Amino acid sequence: MSAHEIAKHAANSYKALNEKGKSWRQRSLSFFLELIVIVFAISVSLLLERWRENVHDRQVEKEFLIGFRQDLESDIKELKGDSASYFLQGTAASYFLKNKKYRNDSINVYFGTFFAFTRFLSNNSRFEALKSSGKLHVIHNEELLNSIMELYQEKIPNLLMETGTYLDTKLQRFVPYIEDNYGMNSDSIEIERILQTKKAFNLLRAASSTQFILAKYHSIIMHEKLLIDMVDKQVGRNIK
Repeated sequence: MSAHEIAKHAANSYKALNEKGKSWRQRSLSFFLELIVIVFAISVSLLLERWRENVHDRQVEKEFLIGFRQDLESDIKELKGDSASYFLQGTAASYFLKNKKYRNDSINVYFGTFFAFTRFLSNNSRFEALKSSGKLHVIHNEELLNSIMELYQEKIPNLLMETGTYLDTKLQRFVPYIEDNYGMNSDSIEIERILQTKKAFNLLRAASSTQFILAKYHSIIMHEKLLIDMVDKQVGRNIK
């Protein structure tokens, strides 16, 4: 019932209560009948509005989860690539740390990793948009919502903090050290000269400690795979 119809019945109820020529009982009955119509109409209108909102929320949720799943798949690819890079960086630092003589082929593979700066860039714009719009409530599965919040508010920030510390050490200490001491020659003797000092030993030891970063990468990959399974169950079908 429209607002106009409700107003009309409200006016009728007032007229019924003050209508002349009828007994108080008749007027009261007419008034309450009109009142019942108004209450019923408002209740039905509210139910319809809630139903429309619920249908809209379901659609928003489904569209978000389908896109979110795609974001997770993109993230996993980047996470795997990033973790491979950190594994190589740690392996390279360990090689120079543990060996006294360096092979030229190993130098060609490993030396360039000192200038590698890998940082994970999460595909979180879809989540941030939903969050900033105040519509996180459309995700009705509380366990799923909590897992999404854990990913973006705990796991990824912790990873970025860990990698940030690692990259700062390389950028502020390791790279300047190499640039200040590296000469014109690129043979093994030159590399051994600059990487077998006490300062280089400490820098290499720090650069070789990528196991904590790799553990966080692995944890996020497993968490995002779990989220994909949860999304598939929530949407009700596998999304390919």
